[in-house]
Amino acid sequence: MSRKFSDLNDQEQSIVSLLMDRLKTTKSANVEARFNLLDRFDLDVNDPVFLDFLINMSEFEQQPSSSSLKPAKVKKSVNKPNQKSMTYANSKDLIIIQNRLLHAISHLTLNERRLILFLSPIVRKKIENDPDNRIFYVRVQDFVAEYNIKSKNYYNELEKIADSIVKKAFFFWYKTQNGKAKKGVSWVSECDYMENEGQIKIKLDSTVIEMLTVFDQATGNFWTQYQKEWIVNLGAYGIIMLEMILSSMESKGFYTVEHLREKFDCIETYKKFSDFKCHVIDRAIKEIHKHTPIKIEYEQHKTGKKVTGLTFSYINTNLKEVENKTKSVKENSQPNDPFVNFKMTHKQLALFASKIKKVQGDSIDDIMAELSNVHLQSKHVGFLKVLDYVPSGWYTEEEIRSHLTAEQIKEAKMLKKIEADKIQEDQKTQLEEDYEKILQNAEVFVMANQHRIRRNTVERFLFDAGDYLAIIKSWKNDLMDEKSRKNFNKIDEIL
Repeated sequence: MSRKFSDLNDQEQSIVSLLMDRLKTTKSANVEARFNLLDRFDLDVNDPVFLDFLINMSEFEQQPSSSSLKPAKVKKSVNKPNQKSMTYANSKDLIIIQNRLLHAISHLTLNERRLILFLSPIVRKKIENDPDNRIFYVRVQDFVAEYNIKSKNYYNELEKIADSIVKKAFFFWYKTQNGKAKKGVSWVSECDYMENEGQIKIKLDSTVIEMLTVFDQATGNFWTQYQKEWIVNLGAYGIIMLEMILSSMESKGFYTVEHLREKFDCIETYKKFSDFKCHVIDRAIKEIHKHTPIKIEYEQHKTGKKVTGLTFSYINTNLKEVENKTKSVKENSQPNDPFVNFKMTHKQLALFASKIKKVQGDSIDDIMAELSNVHLQSKHVGFLKVLDYVPSGWYTEEEIRSHLTAEQIKEAKMLKKIEADKIQEDQKTQLEEDYEKILQNAEVFVMANQHRIRRNTVERFLFDAGDYLAIIKSWKNDLMDEKSRKNFNKIDEIL
């Protein structure tokens, strides 16, 4: 029997949503590919979620510049048959939220953030039935149950949350015909705590409602889907990084350092790039790795010696897992020649590599690497047959795509060497710059390290003569060595 989206468990909903998102943003994904996805998971094509997925084919056009739409126009847009309809999420387990709002939410406290996220599906459901509605209710019991809150005092706590969020606003830039304009919006227009009814009444601004309900990329308001627990558990930097990464199709994942500082509100803090990288970028990525299935890597770009940009790439491990689970039978079938693309267990690799080493003399690690690579293993096939090895497993097409050819391996080694040489050269340049700084502070540095100067030595003669530059030059070998220079006092303060 076909299943509706609401019939799926949390993990299935997450996986199906991820796959639908991928097909929506893939040029080669036609209607047949979408039906194949529904068939694979035995899904009901009449379910509103899947029906919208089948009907709204992505046109892959450049999104036009546009200022914000008013929620009152939503109903009109939906009723126009020739216009793409607004898309509303039907799963209470997913928070669908615009990236602009996601960035703004990062500056709220944990409980304020919980309240906005809790409101998201409530607002969406109400607006679907009444686009002009502005009043929404949050029952304390529902809120406490949603986040598994144990506090008995939470009626008072929710009142405090309501009071604090009324005082907060957020700002964003939006496109206009003449460029960009900045807009400030209060999170909540009005908030009443109804003590005897165990709920709070909230009035929301039209802009906030629009952000929670209008999800058409053609409006210029780009959006993504997130699991609720992702956003609740991430810190402020983690949320900003998640929003930035998952909406990076237009920028191809590249951002200037200047843009990143603005994004993370660090224009006046962490002046050194190394500090900004450590305390902001790496910290945000660490949060995302801990609380989401998204894995992120980035590459630094330099202009001269200065890092001026970063290119980010990411993979959703949930999606990777489902792709691995849905491999075709063809991929796992035995080829005509059993010694083509054969796959050994680790125990087999160690056993046969040690036997081959006795004859060929190569290192066991190199032989194991060659036996594990479909492009290189053929050189050992003859000897494996002599040893009576019979393949019983084979690499899938997905696995084979990750195997490097001999030429690619050679190129990778060359690039690795070039990168290593560059790093070494950069380190040498940095040490030389540091040495020059020490020379500029010669007297302070020598005084802090005079315990190193022994009696009846040239250094003592130079010290008594006040020739501090000459003393530092005599220490140059140690100061140009990363490890040795750590033994000097005052090194960190001067640098």
